[in-house]
Amino acid sequence: MKVLFNTAYFSIKQGMAFSTFPSLCDLQEANGVDVGSNYRNDKGAAQFAHAIAETIHCGLESELKTSSYIAVMSDGSTDISAREQEIVYVRFLQNDIIPKTKCIDEAQRKAKLRTLCLDGASVNMGSVNGVAALEKAQIPELIEIHCVAHNLELAVSDTLKSNDYLESFEDTAINI
Repeated sequence: MKVLFNTAYFSIKQGMAFSTFPSLCDLQEANGVDVGSNYRNDKGAAQFAHAIAETIHCGLESELKTSSYIAVMSDGSTDISAREQEIVYVRFLQNDIIPKTKCIDEAQRKAKLRTLCLDGASVNMGSVNGVAALEKAQIPELIEIHCVAHNLELAVSDTLKSNDYLESFEDTAINI
């Protein structure tokens, strides 16, 4: 089972589809590792992924309980299939000394959230219904920050718009 869990974890970390799991098990076996005959399919990989995620989540929850404050960062991007992908990270002090960054859910944010770093999209930074405004209404001491990298991106984008050649180049790069 340990080999199967490790193989599933490897495939998850590499962003591989669950359908590749049986082939990875075959490779392990070809290299002389006994992986057994059960759970060697995409459904088994999904079960392992779920168990691994639960274990990581419990560990993170435990770490967050010992931290006095947290900061949340969120960002979105569009993947190759033009699907929006959003990720949320939490930055906290482990044992109130060592900074750590991990992916989180919403469970403990209200009790400890002090900083929120978001891109400048109106859905995030809008003064009435933006994420930052809604969070600030619930957590008055919250500090909202417009992400510096996104500010730079906006400046570059404005520069591109003022130059037809650069705008055309950007459009070509995006289409590629």
